[in-house]
Amino acid sequence: MSELTPLPARAAALIERLASLSTSLTTSLMGLPSAEPLGLLAAALAAETCCGAAPRLAAATGLTPFEYDLLLLAGLPEEHEALTRLARALNPAAEPWFTPATAAAVLDLGDAARIHLRRALEAGPLRRFRLVTGPDTVPLPERGLRLPPGLWSVLRGVDCWPATLRPVPLPDLPGPALFPLTPGPQVIVITGDGRDDLELAALAATSLTAATSLTADAASLAVAGAVGVPAGEVGTDRDDLWTAHLAARGAVPIVVGSPQSPPLPGHPGPVVVASSATGVPLDDRPAVTVDLPRPGLGDAVALWQSLLPAHNGAAGELAGLLRVGRIGATRAVRDTGATGAVTVAGVVERVRRRTVLRLPPTVRLVRPAAGLDRLVLPADQIRALRSVVDRVRGQARVLHDWGFGAAARHPGGVRMLLSGPPGTGKTLAVEAIAGELGLDLLVVDLAALVSKWLGETEKNIGEVFDAAEHCQAVLFFDEADAVFGQRTDASDAQGRWANLETAYLLGRIDRSDGLVALATNLRRSMDDAFVRRLDVILDVEEPDRPARERLWRSHLPPGAPLAADVDPARLAAVYEMTGGLIRNAALSAAYTAAAGGHPIDQDALIDAVRDEYRKAGRSIPGGPASRSARHRGGPHG
Repeated sequence: MSELTPLPARAAALIERLASLSTSLTTSLMGLPSAEPLGLLAAALAAETCCGAAPRLAAATGLTPFEYDLLLLAGLPEEHEALTRLARALNPAAEPWFTPATAAAVLDLGDAARIHLRRALEAGPLRRFRLVTGPDTVPLPERGLRLPPGLWSVLRGVDCWPATLRPVPLPDLPGPALFPLTPGPQVIVITGDGRDDLELAALAATSLTAATSLTADAASLAVAGAVGVPAGEVGTDRDDLWTAHLAARGAVPIVVGSPQSPPLPGHPGPVVVASSATGVPLDDRPAVTVDLPRPGLGDAVALWQSLLPAHNGAAGELAGLLRVGRIGATRAVRDTGATGAVTVAGVVERVRRRTVLRLPPTVRLVRPAAGLDRLVLPADQIRALRSVVDRVRGQARVLHDWGFGAAARHPGGVRMLLSGPPGTGKTLAVEAIAGELGLDLLVVDLAALVSKWLGETEKNIGEVFDAAEHCQAVLFFDEADAVFGQRTDASDAQGRWANLETAYLLGRIDRSDGLVALATNLRRSMDDAFVRRLDVILDVEEPDRPARERLWRSHLPPGAPLAADVDPARLAAVYEMTGGLIRNAALSAAYTAAAGGHPIDQDALIDAVRDEYRKAGRSIPGGPASRSARHRGGPHG
């Protein structure tokens, strides 16, 4: 194709022809502008410097000089009100658009050449890319030809987008060249575990500048940058509008997220898809997939050091607590600084506030209200729980700085198991650890996690771990023996699939870089291969007498109306109960007292305790003597 005349010079020539047409028709049509203002407009245009958008669009879509003229004629009514009036006067429907009949007159097409006009408008790239359109219900000679919304302004050098298109702002992230860029249609999928869609898109945008120098033909791409396209926009009636605006800008589209159909199939150049999900729909265009490695503990340390160079020691602790991308980390530091001094706790809290929760139905979010000081456990068990907190916070120093991660091939993360009878406080202990770390807790519903359908359990497991990584939360599996139990005999199909599910779950735990906590009432039933992967195992026993007394006192709030006969020490001495049962009994007695309009007394507590024993199927021991005047029954026993 021959080199196209820049827009200002070519548009000026077309306006001069329109001025001549206007002069010849002035006597027969009222309302036509005179040739003088059109001549002045043409002269002004001819003196302008070209921005290059129109030739770039024509080159990208393969327009001939004739089709290029039609493109400019369709846009000229948006240039000046004199051209708008002229187009309206020449349009049989009085619309402000030039018709093919006017184009034929301006371009001096004889009757024999009309077929070229029809072919250009109905079958060429103008039609294929929907660059010039008109109502199909009107005969071709009288159709008002128009450009896509906002395109003329772009061709004139104004960087604007129509209201129906909303590009995704792409942050500037440092990074290497990720892929070679070559001319022609192709799809480049950028994916990577541990990074969200926006970070992948930003890395791809940074890579484009470096990529254009990797191939000899890269100059012909005329890449002027990248534009983020929301994945939800792909596959809609706006695909052609996106393509027109992107081609005019010389921009490579970066689809942010996972589209539901092949991305921008009509785009004449490369299309990049930045998606943390798998299975991007593709078509016949050449496809390249770039899978970025998951950021490790060292990457996290380097990130926080770059953002907080003056905070000695904070980078390592934050790397152990949070594995977020540069975008999320930068925003969290900025938010924290806006409210005062930057602290580790403040950054963690801002990351939590910034996180958009996308929880699968198998997960319940818990926001911890207290730390380890809330627990009533023996000192050695409190020390074990605090060691978990120390492991999470000290990962960077031990595994990265001191080299233990490389020596032991430890990927990071902490895995712990709490075993013991129901009601001994295993769930509360995990919640307290999360509260101590300043992180949220995700509690997994194991009944909903396991599915009878082939492959559905693995999908549910993947969604659970993805949610924990996205939310930067502690992941908690209660009654874990239901999923992590001993692997079965693989002699039948059901046993083989159960083993595969367990193997998949073990693999996800191995790759997890956060805190994964599990609780079980049946430690002996746990799979040995899983137990070997655990960093901390804690057996939580039923509380002894002093612990039970502390539990009774902690579950009878200072503001509660207690009768003078309430004796937590006697209750603890007679009734061997777990913390969960003590909590239930105290709450039940409180409701009974509230309904009767009297304080909580010893008899109400004893009645509630006996109810808890019955519910648990346990024999009721003899009760302490009642001193309540309200009590009418015989001795408890």
